[in-house]
Amino acid sequence: MKYKRLMLSTLMIWSAVWAKPAHADALLQAVSFVLTGSDGQKVEVVDRKSCVFRLDARTYYVNNIIADRITVQKWTRQRGDYIRVGLHGKAKVMEETYAGTVSPVMDHELFVDPPDYDRVVRAWKYIYANGCKPAVTPF
Repeated sequence: MKYKRLMLSTLMIWSAVWAKPAHADALLQAVSFVLTGSDGQKVEVVDRKSCVFRLDARTYYVNNIIADRITVQKWTRQRGDYIRVGLHGKAKVMEETYAGTVSPVMDHELFVDPPDYDRVVRAWKYIYANGCKPAVTPF
């Protein structure tokens, strides 16, 4: 009986140590959604503290984005409806690696499909309220 209690206590301690906080998973899900339009966690965490995430050949610097300059617009084209998100910063907000060349970008547009406008806006608000810090401008 003592052995079972000790085993259970040890298991509970290890599960608490190794468990990911729900906040971290929700933040990663929100970042994945704003970048891909999907709930699947397709993004790779490069540096969580600095809010740097990678999606394929593109690395996004979420803390460099000026949050009050993010534009979210509904668009309809021949291919269907989608959301167009404008990202702007004083430093690189995204860098793309192609054929060994790294190109930093200070202004970038995302095209998010499916077009759930309200959810895209909520996800950006969640990101900046729960871990990432937006760049600011004096005006």
